Amino acid sequence: HVRLEYDPLFRKHGVDLVISGHQHNYQRATVQNSDGNAITYAIVGGAGGTLDLRQVEDWKMYNSTYLGHHFVSLTIDDSKLEWSAYNASGSVIDEFRIER
Repeated sequence: HVRLEYDPLFRKHGVDLVISGHQHNYQRATVQNSDGNAITYAIVGGAGGTLDLRQVEDWKMYNSTYLGHHFVSLTIDDSKLEWSAYNASGSVIDEFRIER
């Protein structure tokens, strides 16, 4: 839903990162556009409660999927964003960087 309806708007306005929840798991995808620009989509929904042990619709786009409890830490410095996702034990499950 988000990708179909909002992706053109995100691209038009230069959005680099879309963070959403609701699905109770972790999924992250970086999708390249034909012009070389990319948008990273992240679902962060495993901080507590009952987990969803399935993916949302399989767009064949996910770089990382984790079906356990997790949390995310962001570091933003000038034109750089560093993202680290951790499982409940504190081990890294995913990392990426966006630079402008």
